[in-house]
Amino acid sequence: KKGELNMENKEMIKIIDDAIKINPNLTAKEISVNLLIPFRRVQRYLSTLKEKGFIVREGSNKKGYWKIIN
Repeated sequence: KKGELNMENKEMIKIIDDAIKINPNLTAKEISVNLLIPFRRVQRYLSTLKEKGFIVREGSNKKGYWKIIN
């Protein structure tokens, strides 16, 4: 169904979540470069994490950081 996460997407979201835990200052572009994932896909995964309430961006896109919500 549309909007549901398949296993591959869930794994990628977990990898991105782990990267943010290691370095919350990462930008979407840096995540893309470090994990060799297309930038637009990283944006979609981050959007999913934000929509589900797992993360929030504090500060600006360039100088801000990701805050993990438990």
